Amino acid sequence: MTRKPDENIVGYYRESDVVQGYDRRRFENAGGRYVDMREQEFVRRRFEGLPKDAIVLDIATGTGRFALLLASMGYRVVAFDASLEMLSALKRKAEALGVEITCVAGDARNLPFRAASVDAASCMRFLWHYDAWRELIAGIMRVTRGYLVCDLMNRRSLRLLTKPVTDKVSYQNLILSRDIDAFLDDHMLEATYREHAFGIPYIVYRKLPFLVGILKFFDRILCAIGAGTVFFLTIRKKN
Repeated sequence: MTRKPDENIVGYYRESDVVQGYDRRRFENAGGRYVDMREQEFVRRRFEGLPKDAIVLDIATGTGRFALLLASMGYRVVAFDASLEMLSALKRKAEALGVEITCVAGDARNLPFRAASVDAASCMRFLWHYDAWRELIAGIMRVTRGYLVCDLMNRRSLRLLTKPVTDKVSYQNLILSRDIDAFLDDHMLEATYREHAFGIPYIVYRKLPFLVGILKFFDRILCAIGAGTVFFLTIRKKN
């Protein structure tokens, strides 16, 4: 499995200044807060209705935005990440909030869980770092007996314009809707939910927080014509 051009993404997310400033740099201003709210709303809606004792695996949990959300909804959360530093940050947050989360360190390309051992999984802001996103999703679907909530990047969007800048920090793989369809068909999977989101790229919201209202207006137009920069997805096995 290859990743290009940035083979050092795990090392990047282990750097202390990156861990300490991860949430602040992305979500502290009005633009970042809107992005955070929009993503959390999507994840919350997709998991509503799951039995409260369900085991949910949050892959590439980072500092735990979604793991903490899922734990607050009453689920038994297993937070998985390659960065021990990120997991430590999550543990501190969980302790402060009084929620219990099981943290596991490892490589998402080789998940250390039994087949069908969790009820559902989430994997946000991770798959699009890899060319081999298909293999990653297949591995996640092996360990879940339910569904996967995730996101992928859309090639037919404004993301093409920001990619040269964002790739300097971490590689982003842009794909087409038909790529997703072909993968799902090949693996006997189906997307029970698909949504175009963020017609305006994340970085624009963060850099221009004073224009959030205007950006949201154009965002909705772009998503309505199928030009969202992100595909929000729920994937499950076909019956």
